[in-house]
Amino acid sequence: GGAAAARGQPGPTRARRVVLVSLLGTVLEQRTPEELAEEQSVAEGAPQALGRLLAAGCEVYLVARVADDTTEHIVRALLESLGVSANAELLFCETSVGMSSMARQLEAYAVLGADAAVAETLRRFIPQLLLVGPKAALPAPLQGARNVVACDSFDAAVDALCG
Repeated sequence: GGAAAARGQPGPTRARRVVLVSLLGTVLEQRTPEELAEEQSVAEGAPQALGRLLAAGCEVYLVARVADDTTEHIVRALLESLGVSANAELLFCETSVGMSSMARQLEAYAVLGADAAVAETLRRFIPQLLLVGPKAALPAPLQGARNVVACDSFDAAVDALCG
């Protein structure tokens, strides 16, 4: 706290439960920006799982990797039509590097996603990484990491994070 807290700014002791959710392969069934440009569908149970994250008091950022502005507009409209983005920030990027940069900039407590490359990049910086997909997909460097959990579904990842 100290002076920073007195100025109304978050001090180092303030617990922020910032959770970044990479939409590809978690909330959305598509796993790549190319698949997303062709078709957009929400994974079964994803809106309810996002609701549980928000109810747990998490500050949720939804991030979609998209290849173009058209896909961004389609994804935004899809999430808004489901009410998914009403209480969460919706962000877009083009690359895995952009996704990793956002997670670090937001000082995320947890990142839920399906991209093992992002998890590998962030494992030294983010307290909890939940990788959605088959456990066999965990690359060797992540298999022994204490802060990386493999989950079969987005729903299971939210359960693992929120208890």
